[in-house]
Amino acid sequence: RSIDPAGNGAAAVGLDAGAIGVFGANEWAVRLPAALFSAAQVGVTYALAATIAGPIAAALAALCLATSPLFFGFARFLTLDPALAFFITATIACCWRWDNALSER
Repeated sequence: RSIDPAGNGAAAVGLDAGAIGVFGANEWAVRLPAALFSAAQVGVTYALAATIAGPIAAALAALCLATSPLFFGFARFLTLDPALAFFITATIACCWRWDNALSER
């Protein structure tokens, strides 16, 4: 039986419990993990795009992602979607770097 009625799972409950433990029981603390994962995803997107297409394209890619209405909206919700999107983006970036490292040998 789940302890989370929204069905987000133990990871969401743990992240939110940690934020509440540090910042107190308020709405800001509950939304903080999603906002941090979203901000980190913008950073990873910038880093990946800078490697592929240069800093100007990277800035545009990060700006497009950060200002996308759906992305911005999910950054404020209590779901694991921002964390999942961050880890998928980070995995793609790691695979890109690994493939480039093999190509340079």
